[in-house]
Order: sequence, then C-alpha cells, then structure tokens
Amino acid sequence: MRILVVDDEQIMLDSISLTLSGEPDLQVEIARTGREAIEKADAFRPELVLMDIKMPGINGLEALAEIRRMDSQAILVILTAYENFSYAQEAIRLNIYDYLVKPVNKARLLDLLGRVKQQLINIREARLEELALRERYKKLLPVIENEFMFELMNGINDVALAEYQELLAIKLVKGFFLAVSYRDKASAPVDSLIELSFTLRLKMSDLAEEIRNFIPCLVAPAKTYPLSIFIPMNQAGPESVDIEPVAVARKVLNLLQSKEILTDIHIGIGRIYSASSELKRSYQESLLALSYCGQSPVYHYDDLQVQQERNWESELSQEVQEIIEAVRFGNVAKVEMYSAQLVLKYANFQAEQDRICFYLLELLLSTYKICKDSTTGQTGSPGFEQIMAIFNNRTDLREILKEITQRIKALTGIVKEGRQNQVKSIIRQAKDFIDSQYTEQLSLEDISHTVGISPFYFSRLFREELGINFSEYVTKLRLEKAVLLLAQGLSVKECCFSVGYNDPNYFSRIFRKYYDITPSEYRDEQVQLKGRNSTC
Repeated sequence: MRILVVDDEQIMLDSISLTLSGEPDLQVEIARTGREAIEKADAFRPELVLMDIKMPGINGLEALAEIRRMDSQAILVILTAYENFSYAQEAIRLNIYDYLVKPVNKARLLDLLGRVKQQLINIREARLEELALRERYKKLLPVIENEFMFELMNGINDVALAEYQELLAIKLVKGFFLAVSYRDKASAPVDSLIELSFTLRLKMSDLAEEIRNFIPCLVAPAKTYPLSIFIPMNQAGPESVDIEPVAVARKVLNLLQSKEILTDIHIGIGRIYSASSELKRSYQESLLALSYCGQSPVYHYDDLQVQQERNWESELSQEVQEIIEAVRFGNVAKVEMYSAQLVLKYANFQAEQDRICFYLLELLLSTYKICKDSTTGQTGSPGFEQIMAIFNNRTDLREILKEITQRIKALTGIVKEGRQNQVKSIIRQAKDFIDSQYTEQLSLEDISHTVGISPFYFSRLFREELGINFSEYVTKLRLEKAVLLLAQGLSVKECCFSVGYNDPNYFSRIFRKYYDITPSEYRDEQVQLKGRNSTC
C-alpha cells in the first residue's frame, strides 16, 4: 500500500513513520506542506493520505481537494488536534474516510490501516467484477442486437421495443431500413444464402462493425442476404432530427465501395416509421425498393411510381392481417377504423375483384374461427354455400366489401364479449382461491399458475377487473380479517400469525398505514367499547 503522510511537525511525521515501519508491504512518503503534498501525490499516487489540517501556506483541506481532483479513488484521512474538529462540512464534501486525533494513538492508527487495506481490497474486487460484467455485456451485445433486428424485421410490440432500447442504450423515436445487395469480388455472384462462403461471412462481419462505427445503426447478422441495416432516429438528438434516408444510403454505399471487398452494390431504402408495429413495413419496403434498383445503386421506396398494380396486393395482405389481429383482441374500434379504410381504398379496384375477394374470404373465415374459439363453440359458422353467396350474389365490389366488413364488426363484438366473460371467470376463480388461502404465503406466480395464464397477463387482468393490484388486494383482505380478530381480543402477535404475516412489527406498520392506528390501540378500543356496552 502507498501512504503519504503530511504534517508540518517533524515529531508527528517521525511518530507515524515509526509506527508504519513495522508493517509489511507499505511504501511511505512524507511531506511538510500542502504544496509539497500535492506535488508528491502527483508523482507517488498514494492509495492512503494522512493529512494535517493546519499548515502554513496551502492548508490541509485545500491540499486534499486538489489530491481528490487528481485521484478520485484515493482514501483520505484527516489529522487534527481536536476531537470535534470544525471542518466537518468540508470533510464530507471531500469524502473523507476518517480522522485521527493528535497525538495519534498507535492502536487507532493500526486499526485504521487494517480497515483501509480491506477497503482497497473491496475496491479492487468491485473493479474486477465491473470489468467482468462489462466484458460479458460486450460478448452478449451482438446476440441482443441480432435478436432485436430479427424482431424489427418481423414485427415488434411496444414492450419488447422498450426492453431492447434499454439493453442497447439507444433512444428510438422512429427509424427506417436499408437493404444491401452485393457480390464478392473474389467469387461468383451471390444469389442465395447457401452460396455465402465462410470467408465472405468473416469479411462481412468485419464490414458490419465498420458500418456501425461509421454511422449509428444496427446491422443484421452477416449470414443474412441481402444485408439489412436499421437506422434509429431520435428526435431529441440534434444529429438525427434531419436525417435524410437517401443521403444516409449514399454514405453507406461510399463506405462499402471504398473497402474494395464487394462489387455490384445496390441499396434499397424503406420509409421512416415511428409506430413499433409499422417498423417491419420499412424492412419490407427496403427489399421491394432493392428489387427495383436496376442501374441505380440507390433506390427509395417512395420513388416507385409504377407499382400501384404490383404493390396493392401486398398492402391488402398486410391490412387483412391487421384486421384479423384486431378481431383476435376484440378491439371493435380498430376493426371499424380498418374496415372503413378497406372499403374506401379498394372499392374502385373492380378489375382486381377476383383477387381482392380471395383476401376477403381469408379475412371472413379467420374471423369466424376466432369468434368460435373465443366463445367456446357457442357461435356457429355459416356453411360453404352461405359464405359463397356473399360473393356470388353481388357483382359490385363495394357492396361485397361493405357486407364482409359489417359481418366482421358484428363478430368482433361477440369476440369482445367472449373475452370479457373469460376474464371475469379467470378473475373470479383467482379471487376465490385468494379468499380461501389468504393466510398462506401467496405469490403472483402461484395464482397465475392456478388459473393457467402468465403472471404478467394475470396481473394486468386482475387490476383492470378489480381496480386494485394483486398484492394490494391480499393486504386489504388480511387487514379486514385482522380487524375482526382484534375486536375479539386476540393479541397482536396471535392476530398477525392468524392472517398470514410472519413479522408482528411489519404487521403493525401495515395496519397503522391503512387505519392510522396501531393494532394494539384498536384492540384496546374495541375491548373497552364492548365492556361499556355490556354494563349498560
């Protein structure tokens, strides 16, 4: 351990140095002024500083403040002639470890030395543990990023998006995708995943890391083809507010071309989206834009002027899936909104009626199945002829769209009612179980397992249905039972154990928090009240 002792009295320096000389593994330096202490601390880098306060020139506290600026980890101890020294506030500000009263007691000094040694060991162990955690995090980071990219490309919800942002330390308000196709200069054209050689994967892994360092982004695993890049945008950050997707794509293109690893590089650009559920659209759009690149190395989805006839089908498919998802959750408002958009958008596509009817049939059949499942088979589905009559008896596409969407809205209402009944049944079952087992050590996991749903989903349903969360309900139930037992004259301890608590002190605190009176005071009041009533 490196120790710096600072005092303007030679006898004090000699006394402390003599005491420390008998201890192993110590390097001791001395200084007689504040200025000399600062200079020696800069060169010697002490782990422990013993500093006198009153010295000519730069005093002890000023010197300690300067040493603290040079080394935030050094352990600082004050030497003072007063038991209750008057520099306490400044000492607290400088994070002083301890103080020794002159003349320094040998036993006190050695005790301090032992505590400081243990403190230094703790600091080193904490530093090593932090380094190990950082190393593990760095190793896991690519895996987390790959999972996040997979979720973004295939659809992600708000909860998962927030979790990934926290893990990756990014703030995502909106973003867009780039899709990159290429050929390896040293090999044949890359047409499929199978043709990606091991050597090229290594090259692409290194190149992906360069892309990340070049511009804030997420890059899909190197084995994927085309290479997908996601550009997160944070409106709170000055660098990303005015990001222009085409400019970003050209920067990436210039970087890839400068490395002379790849050739025939083309980049497709998806549109910017902010809603988590829509981010996968940008990925799909980037792939579609890539397929239109042709002679242009960079192509934006918005530049596709001639694709109404080729793109409406993929958009309709996506819109049908969104309606089916809204039906599944009994979201009547969303179904009504999406249905209105469907009629408005496709009513005039008379030339494509046969293909549109195919998707409408899928939508109707899926809705009937969801409705049947949510009502445990109580709602019957129409036969094949009844369903086909909807399409065969009408020649106008607008009328078919209206008929289908009206049926879907009606069925969604049935799904909503069925879900509500299921929720009521689940919560009623859970409440009955809690009411009968409230004296046991119940957990959210225990109850959710009993009713057969996940803890997260159960917690949300319980609060929505009863207006109180699970733990609050158990506490309220136990205290209501406790009030009855205390009124019968039971002791606080007996009452505590009878309603499921293990600690009478904790029980008393909870009781007082709810009723603004201690359990013993409440019991005494009730006993006195009964006594007065019995004498009347």
